[in-house]
Amino acid sequence: MSKGWRIFWKTVLFFVLGAFLNIFGLIAWLIIFFLWKGDDKKTKDNENFFKEKLRYEYAKKQMEQNSSDGNIIPDMPQFEEEINQKYQKEKKKKIIIWTVIGAVVLSAIVSNYLDLKNSRESSQSAQENREEYESNIQESPIPTEKSYYEGESGINAFASQSEDMIGDPQITINIKNVSDKNISAVTFYCFFYNVYGEEIKSNLLLKNGIYTDDTIKVGASDKCTWVFYEKSIKTIKVYLKHVYFEDGTSYGTRDYMSDTDIVNICPEIPVS
Repeated sequence: MSKGWRIFWKTVLFFVLGAFLNIFGLIAWLIIFFLWKGDDKKTKDNENFFKEKLRYEYAKKQMEQNSSDGNIIPDMPQFEEEINQKYQKEKKKKIIIWTVIGAVVLSAIVSNYLDLKNSRESSQSAQENREEYESNIQESPIPTEKSYYEGESGINAFASQSEDMIGDPQITINIKNVSDKNISAVTFYCFFYNVYGEEIKSNLLLKNGIYTDDTIKVGASDKCTWVFYEKSIKTIKVYLKHVYFEDGTSYGTRDYMSDTDIVNICPEIPVS
């Protein structure tokens, strides 16, 4: 195997093994050390062989040029100095290359160690946060839909059903704020029935949820009307689903509830 290939494979091995931490990193450095020592011996052998080869070629050339003078082989101090300079240059080049490789691998090892340390700290922190979160869950019971409707709603409301000018059914709800906070929005939920008492399901034009975002001051009243474009509606039932106060507190919930839960949990608004 040529010197170039040896350097290439040692470099690959250096990066692969040097990237591991702890015992793996130590093993990698030991392997590289022994490869370095082995390469030094091969390099010295190559240097000696190369020098002998150059001496032979130089002597042969001198014999050809000076055959008439008795094949005198002159001294070669200048030539030997050039050889030594060449090998010193190669040696320095080799040291620089391996120093750079070692620095890169050492940086990789340090970086991996720091990443592993940070990962362990993050994992520990995440575990502590999880334990704290689970502890809070155990200490603080999750609110049920029914618990949202405990206490006073803060309003008095009643509704009246009628028809608009073209005969479409409509509902008008009178809302009075009986709380000590301004009201920002109120949401109701309606059920519709035909003349046979059968429920009419919602569609693109018929929505069960209705709401108003008119501000209702403390002690004030508001009246809102909603028209439903479904002439088969004969009866409307209205339930209070959510009251949102100006200070951010609320009564009820805006989240999805099944029809059964709305009927069983939400307060019903009387309709005349």
